[in-house]
Amino acid sequence: MASPPLPEKRVDPVRLIHVITGLETGGAEMMLQKVISRTGDSFDHQVISLRTEGSVAKLLRAQGIAVSALGDMSGRPNPALLGRLVTALREAKPDLVQGWMYHGNFASRVARSLMGGRWPLHWSIRCSIGEAGTEKPMTRLVRRLGVSLSGPISSIIYNSDRARRQHEAIGYPSSRSLVIPNGFDTDRFRPSAPARAAFRRLHGIEDDTFVIGHVARVDPMKDQQCLLAAAKKVVEASTKCVFVLAGRGVPELAHPSAPTAGLVKSLEGKILLLPEQTDVSALMPAFDLFVLSSAFGEGFPNVLGEALCCGIPCLATDVGDCAAIIGNVGRIVPPRNPDMLAAATLEFLADADLGRRVGPQLARDRAKKNFSLATVADRYRDQWLRGSDATRPGGARCAA
Repeated sequence: MASPPLPEKRVDPVRLIHVITGLETGGAEMMLQKVISRTGDSFDHQVISLRTEGSVAKLLRAQGIAVSALGDMSGRPNPALLGRLVTALREAKPDLVQGWMYHGNFASRVARSLMGGRWPLHWSIRCSIGEAGTEKPMTRLVRRLGVSLSGPISSIIYNSDRARRQHEAIGYPSSRSLVIPNGFDTDRFRPSAPARAAFRRLHGIEDDTFVIGHVARVDPMKDQQCLLAAAKKVVEASTKCVFVLAGRGVPELAHPSAPTAGLVKSLEGKILLLPEQTDVSALMPAFDLFVLSSAFGEGFPNVLGEALCCGIPCLATDVGDCAAIIGNVGRIVPPRNPDMLAAATLEFLADADLGRRVGPQLARDRAKKNFSLATVADRYRDQWLRGSDATRPGGARCAA
């Protein structure tokens, strides 16, 4: 009589701890959430925020991901914060750790040394290097410290080639660097005539009105001042258009004490200021053109990929990898130049055929070919699993 088959050995998923600066809505935070959503079959993900929780923490918890927040709002690494991180990592018992953004990278690296940890540590750098005077002193300091601390790092994942080249030029190791672009769910972000009609109906925008959209938090990096100055020139030259701005802090652009208040007032009837949106995929299809006016610091702006998925032509400033992202389905202009931003916008307004030539199908095809979330998530998965027995299912866990 044949012996019964032995039960299969249970294989625990790899315990992967992410250390990120914060969890408010932003490009890095949303990319973290999206990659986690596509790699849960290979990893037991946990997330540690150095700051407080935010809107992305809710999304992660809805996926069943454990999230903890260390509550630091000082904006700089300090012994108390590092002590709390060490405690959290000891409790988590990681197989490997992924840092996100400069502060998450720095804190995870120092904690690893304090713990005598042997787990592989990966870094993620999500921004290009801005011009002198455009960044906070602490940001510049932590970035410089990263050069000397990068020795034992398993890999440095950039989301733009420009950021990779800039960081390697100041001393970050090139032998362990790679570029993984941001990825997008093309089933969620797609052209939608019902969403377009619903948004326009809700806000009283006629169907033949040309809608110029911008989705970003209010920040000097995003340079809404430049966008509003360009918008003033556009509406003076063309009456059948409206600007829609959405994001954290956007309604405050009209506050009497805001430096942008005068520009917003001059656009009365031609501008809509919306707060941060819970579902950008329902907003994007309402646009005829997406504009990104950033002055510096971008790596791979998520909003450009989302717009392309929705078949929306893009106009962006030449920062980060914007030109490479848009390719032949939009226009690139220099940053901090409202005249050229306005002129390029008017080019789309004046030439209906231009919008058709650069989208929607061409834009969507480009997004599906180059920035599929499934492909991007697989690249993260492969990188995390590569090169260490401790990160392969069934391998021995590293002591922390």
